[in-house]
Amino acid sequence: MKRISYLLLLLIVTSLISCTKKSKKAEEVIKSFYAAATNSLKGIKPMEYYPEFDSLHIKLKSDVINFGDKLIERNDTMIMTCQNNYTDEKGTFRQDSIRFYLIKGKRHYQIVDSKGIIQIPESLKVFGKKIGVSALDKIRDVQLASLLSKLNDFYLSKFLDAYIELSRNVKILTWSWETDDDGEPSGEASFYNNSSIILSNIIYTIKYYNRNGNIISEDTGNACNELKPHEKCRFTFYSSNVINPAKASLTLDFDNSNIEQILQSMNYTKNDFEKYDAKHSILK
Repeated sequence: MKRISYLLLLLIVTSLISCTKKSKKAEEVIKSFYAAATNSLKGIKPMEYYPEFDSLHIKLKSDVINFGDKLIERNDTMIMTCQNNYTDEKGTFRQDSIRFYLIKGKRHYQIVDSKGIIQIPESLKVFGKKIGVSALDKIRDVQLASLLSKLNDFYLSKFLDAYIELSRNVKILTWSWETDDDGEPSGEASFYNNSSIILSNIIYTIKYYNRNGNIISEDTGNACNELKPHEKCRFTFYSSNVINPAKASLTLDFDNSNIEQILQSMNYTKNDFEKYDAKHSILK
């Protein structure tokens, strides 16, 4: 009985030592991967540790890596969770919880997949949910990268369609300009909202040309803060950054939130997305 207890204890200790060694090796690989991905390891590419990383099409930032849960083994795959601490491009401190999936390679453990490295853009998350491509946050990164690329192509295509539609429905009614004694142009313009949505933050751009038709200057400003459907807006402008232009053109631009409104009103479905993807996959 004592011998059985001793053997059982020995087996448990041996298993714990083995698990600890595997955890340390997995941590070393993950740390090396982050160092290579953030250019801290010169001459070594992150694909050395994560062969599929290039297919994720992302740029990583990392300051400190903290490891939390113990190593989990599922058949030949080891799962390690860590927290990536860093400051993003906007100066905001972030803590991302990442799960790595590793297998034993020829030289060292290799990362075969992950979950949490890819940050899903809010616009794609909302659009995906709208058309029935949901649970994006449940998918591992390698598969998610491929799906997001396809979804983004579909989204941009429909975004462009919505932008063109809005441009056609917002019509410039009148516009005129003249130069003062110093040769500086000023004038006024009006436009009409023939769309079905309330527009916000409409921007005007005036391009000025010389006698040869070459652009010599541009002037951009706020044309209207808010414009309801079937209403008209008038604005004035004064451009002090150009002298005696020969010609000028006026265009209007719209805040992305206006385009998002149109997209949300459209009844695109998962079937539309799959048809678009099938068609464009053949063309690639």
